[in-house]
Amino acid sequence: MDEIGELRKRIEKIEARLDFISRRLGISAGDLPDYTVSPTVLALIQNGRKNDAMRVLIEETGASLKDAKTIIESIQV
Repeated sequence: MDEIGELRKRIEKIEARLDFISRRLGISAGDLPDYTVSPTVLALIQNGRKNDAMRVLIEETGASLKDAKTIIESIQV
């Protein structure tokens, strides 16, 4: 098998695992917007500063308040 074929097979396995985890957690693909959470936001969440984390996430990504709240609440640290 060529390198691209091997990568495709690995991606399929990763996607299958992600689907399994998502189903176990009751999360559908459309539940969360596709935003990347920065280390700054993660640190704020770890320090219990969820409101500040939402503010920073909105500033960094342009997410709506509703999306920011959903994302922050979905992160467990």
